Amino acid sequence: MQEPLRETIRKVILVLLEASRKTQFIENEYIKSKTNFASEVIIGVLKQLAEKELIILEAGGVIVPSRINLVEEALRYGIPVDKASLYLDWRDFEQLSSRYLEAHGYRVYRGIRLPPPRGFEIDVLGLGPRYTIVVDCKHWSPGYSKKWKLKKAAQEHLERTQRLAKRLWLVARRYGEELRRAKTLIPVIVTLTDPGLRYHEGVLITPITLFNNLLLNIDAVVEELGVGIK
Repeated sequence: MQEPLRETIRKVILVLLEASRKTQFIENEYIKSKTNFASEVIIGVLKQLAEKELIILEAGGVIVPSRINLVEEALRYGIPVDKASLYLDWRDFEQLSSRYLEAHGYRVYRGIRLPPPRGFEIDVLGLGPRYTIVVDCKHWSPGYSKKWKLKKAAQEHLERTQRLAKRLWLVARRYGEELRRAKTLIPVIVTLTDPGLRYHEGVLITPITLFNNLLLNIDAVVEELGVGIK
């Protein structure tokens, strides 16, 4: 595919991502006003996206049923993940983290909750043969740089993971007996933008842009830093 066409598709996708934050239905005229492309060019791009079931064509516009799928298409067209992920809300952000885990063979659980006393909530949990990745998603705004708050969040997530380790039997009863085989819990905080901090008191910290790389190298990271709760 020639670069001018790729750039055209990128621009249309970004308009769809921006507009779909407020509404599922996006008018063709709105897309035209934001891109300055001719109507036939826009229709051609929208048909391509519809063929991939990323959007639904309607009279005068389109419906975006899943922004997470559209973000993944944006990545395939070379839009940086940090830019594309800005259009996700916290639910989308958790789903993107889950998809990375699934791509690496983890069985994913979302929204694990146990009530007080000593209760906790886990955003995303990835159950693997060697490690159980316990993810806390922090969808903070771009440029976030208050390291003290991130360190506090890391301490809280470590405590949360420790409580999970002690009550896995109860979590398994509620969410699936296969969780009884969870091994070596690895607490991870996944952030939207890069906070410049990779590790704090037993907790791994990674921007979503590097989460896939972390999963690829999890064995080496665990060995080097000695993280993990058994």
